Amino acid sequence: MRTEDGYIVNKCLEGDPASFGLLVDKYKAGIYALAYSKLGNFHDAEDVTQEVFIKAYEKLRTLRRWDNFLAWLHAITLNLCKDWIRARSRRPDREFIADQDPRALRSLSIDSCREDPLGEVLHEALDSL
Repeated sequence: MRTEDGYIVNKCLEGDPASFGLLVDKYKAGIYALAYSKLGNFHDAEDVTQEVFIKAYEKLRTLRRWDNFLAWLHAITLNLCKDWIRARSRRPDREFIADQDPRALRSLSIDSCREDPLGEVLHEALDSL
C-alpha cells in the first residue's frame, strides 16, 4: 500500500518537480521546529530548513522507501544541524565573543558611538556625502 507521500515522491521522480512543493508545504513547519530545537536560533533554523529541502530534492532518487519520506527528512535535518553546530564552533569570532563580558556587549549600540566626538565628525562627514 502506497501512502500519500509515496505517491507524491513517485510523481516527482516521474518528472513533475512542482509536486515536491506539496511535500515542502506539508513538512516545513515540523522540520523548522526540529532544527530550532537543535540550534536554538531562529535564523540558523530557517537556513537549515531551506538546506534540508534542497538536499532532499537533489537526493530524492536515493530514497529507498518512498513511504518513509518524513523519517528521511528528519535524518537529513539532524545531520545538517550537527554540521551547522560543528561549523559554528569553528568560527574565529566565537572565542572573542565568549571572552567578552555580556554586560559590555549589551551596552554597545549605535547611540554610544554617536556620543563620541570623533563619531560626530564621522557622522557629519558621512551625512555630507
